Amino acid sequence: MKKLNLRFDAIDFLRIIAMLTVLICHFAGMLDPNSMESISKLSLIRGAPAWSGVAIFFFISAYLNIIGFLKGKYSFTFKGIMKFYKTRLIKIIIDYYILVFLCIIIYYPNIFVDDLYTFFRLIFFFYNGVTNVVHLEYLGLTWFVSTIVQFYLICPLIAYLIYKIKDKKTLLIILFFSVLLLGQGIKITLLHFGVDWYKHIYTPIYGNLDFFVAGSLLYAINMNRKEGPLWLRISAVCIFIVTLYFNGFMVLKDPIFGIRYFEIFIILASSLLLVAFPTSKKKPYYYPSKIVTATSYDVYLIHPIFAIMIIHSVSNMNAFATISLMLAIILLCILIAGLWMNLKYFVRLLIIKIKDAKKKELTE
Repeated sequence: MKKLNLRFDAIDFLRIIAMLTVLICHFAGMLDPNSMESISKLSLIRGAPAWSGVAIFFFISAYLNIIGFLKGKYSFTFKGIMKFYKTRLIKIIIDYYILVFLCIIIYYPNIFVDDLYTFFRLIFFFYNGVTNVVHLEYLGLTWFVSTIVQFYLICPLIAYLIYKIKDKKTLLIILFFSVLLLGQGIKITLLHFGVDWYKHIYTPIYGNLDFFVAGSLLYAINMNRKEGPLWLRISAVCIFIVTLYFNGFMVLKDPIFGIRYFEIFIILASSLLLVAFPTSKKKPYYYPSKIVTATSYDVYLIHPIFAIMIIHSVSNMNAFATISLMLAIILLCILIAGLWMNLKYFVRLLIIKIKDAKKKELTE
């Protein structure tokens, strides 16, 4: 029997934190959509609001997607870029389309007559950067997928520019901090002039471009680095947890500041964690967090459906029942998404075996 190689994985840790902040905050909002106070109190309990979780997702997506280009898996040719698109986009588009069409068939069969424009926005991945359509409550969170797909489309260009300077570590570090500070400065300026935060900052790709570019730059900085010393690893974890908790505290005291101005601190704390625990060349044989992180994307997609269905059927719940319900929904989402991932793996394995059998027949 192979020995289990358990180790701390910063990417998986960040995924779990991001997923939990998104799920719990959304459930709080669905239970009491008119009360910012209930969301704020939960923010203090779990450490950060959903907005910080989304920023983390964007940041680590960029960190992981540039790896293939910088390590030579994908070339900067038309064929190499198409290979990247095929590999990365198929992983998210299939599940997304299944969810969209099932929800349309079950809940919104009249969308082709009532709101054809929204349908096209959903199908062609530009559902972000616009005010949510209220009656599409089951699909309201899919704006995130549109933003991610748009980033994937420009990822080869960002990777190419970074590839040209990948050996200039000092320049990469300067660019990393410059991009984050410039992005934060632009956002604060726009908010000062009354620009719609949700429409022009939170959901569109240009409002999150600083996170995408910074994540890509950080991987180039981290390339070929070994794990940091013990004091740095312990400090990074502690600083990240304290930053999360302080973010929740700020949301409780001042929701506007905690939600709209604190993301840069969450990204810097996440960066420190990735510097202390850079991606290992040798993948561990097994670690428990994979059970959750392997299904994080599918959990994100399906959690509004189960949350809304259960919440619509429950009323007058006390605090204990509310917390129990949220935990049950989280567990249900993870189990269903995990089952779906396993089914996809089984089908993939079956296809490979069929192909191998056909090749064997031809050789004989």
